[in-house]
Amino acid sequence: MGLLSDQDAYLFEEGTHLRLGDSLGAHVVEGGTNFAVWAPNARYVSVFGEFNAWNKRAAPLASRGQAGLCTTAL
Repeated sequence: MGLLSDQDAYLFEEGTHLRLGDSLGAHVVEGGTNFAVWAPNARYVSVFGEFNAWNKRAAPLASRGQAGLCTTAL
């Protein structure tokens, strides 16, 4: 599973995405892990844990479009 595509973001924003659950959350892929969340009112979203010494600024998620979707790949 890859990061949310532009088509995923478009369908989500228009309210017609039928399988968004397949892309949201954490997904292990070749070479790392992709993360995607819906956080429409968040000022900042990041992934942190033991793998990055609990540094909240090390892996920020980028906003995708206007609907509050945020993604990153680690």
